[in-house]
Amino acid sequence: LPICFPVTIWRQSIKEAFGCQCAYCGVKDDQLTLDHIHPKTKGGEDLATNIVPACRKCNHEKGSSNWKTWFKQRPEYCEVREQVIDQWMNYLLCPVSSYP
Repeated sequence: LPICFPVTIWRQSIKEAFGCQCAYCGVKDDQLTLDHIHPKTKGGEDLATNIVPACRKCNHEKGSSNWKTWFKQRPEYCEVREQVIDQWMNYLLCPVSSYP
């Protein structure tokens, strides 16, 4: 059975795993949102491995786009951040429970 965390702790642990920085542009922000890498509107789930911290600008601009297609077109694109997100999605870096 998955370990259950209060949702606020679960959400904060995802942000902290990324150093409280936007997973896409790297900006440090106290007001980070959580973005579904694979959008819920396209079948994405509420799993930690599908959620990364994002600044409001990146979260809004990505919307329901394919994250990799969108990200590679950004001036802030960074191959290292792309690899980190891929590893997060593949359970290699995600230190938190998959479920809130």
